[in-house]
Amino acid sequence: MELTLKHKKPCKECPWKRNSAAGYLGGNITEDYCDAQKVASPIQCHMARGCYCIGALISLNNSSAVPRDKSHAEAADEVGKSKLVFGHWTGFRLHHDAASETPLTPEEKDKFEKFASFYDK
Repeated sequence: MELTLKHKKPCKECPWKRNSAAGYLGGNITEDYCDAQKVASPIQCHMARGCYCIGALISLNNSSAVPRDKSHAEAADEVGKSKLVFGHWTGFRLHHDAASETPLTPEEKDKFEKFASFYDK
C-alpha cells in the first residue's frame, strides 16, 4: 500500500498515544495493529486515509524496529521517537485489551507488562 507522510505528529485520537482512550481503535481490533508492528510494517492512519499512522511509526522507532521497505524506513526516520507514544506494541496491547477479540490471560498480562516496561524506560 502506498502511504504518504502528511504529518510528523500523531493525530489527536491516535490509539498509539499513551493518553488515548483505552479500547478506542478507530474501528479496528488490537490484533490488527499489533500484527503489523510485530513485522515492522507501517499502517494507515485511521483518521487520514492514505497517510501513515504517525503513532505507529513512532512506536516502531521507540522499539528500534526498522521497516524493511526503504520508503517506510525513511518515513519512520522523519518522525523520530516520542515518549507520548507507546514504546512497544505490548504496551499498546495492554492499554487496549478491552477492544481485543482475545483478551489477555493474567499470565500474558504479567509477561507483557514486564516486556513493555523495558521499552518505557
